[in-house]
Amino acid sequence: VAMGGENKYASNTDFNDASKLCCNQTASRRMIEETMTALGNDKGVMLVAQNKTHQEMLGDLLIGEGVKDKDIFILTGDNSIFLTDEAVKKKIIHDYKVVIVPMNKAEGYTLTRLTVMVTCVYPSNEATREQIEGRNNRISQAAEEIEIIVVHCGILTYILKNHNQAKSLSIALSDMAKKLEIKMESG
Repeated sequence: VAMGGENKYASNTDFNDASKLCCNQTASRRMIEETMTALGNDKGVMLVAQNKTHQEMLGDLLIGEGVKDKDIFILTGDNSIFLTDEAVKKKIIHDYKVVIVPMNKAEGYTLTRLTVMVTCVYPSNEATREQIEGRNNRISQAAEEIEIIVVHCGILTYILKNHNQAKSLSIALSDMAKKLEIKMESG
């Protein structure tokens, strides 16, 4: 009821079902729309999926929109990718237009060739969210700006508010650590 629903005794299963309904149907369609817009503007996209099943679904939707299979890379637990301007220029790797990554694989790859990240709101911790954002926002990124698009609806909007509060806390702690480091160095 506090989140606007009718069920006063919602269980974890009810919460997860509501989240999946938003994410796998409504939000996924919007994620594809945002990806297609970015591709239309000649920007590469890191598309963050909830899990392997969701990755496959997003890949199928992109192919249905006309994106060539060869231009989509689906990152799984078994593989990695180092997609940089330099690697593409040297023809070390294909110039993938979209890389679909699962939320739970936030380390071990670089996507600085891509300048847009499209994601949904997935229950996760702040460290994982920061790591996933860091896959294309790295020192080797040549673009002046990285665009991060977070798709949310319904219960996902409620989760996003909590994620943003955690992010604010993380930023405050990081700022405090920097100030303490400066004082320790000068004192």
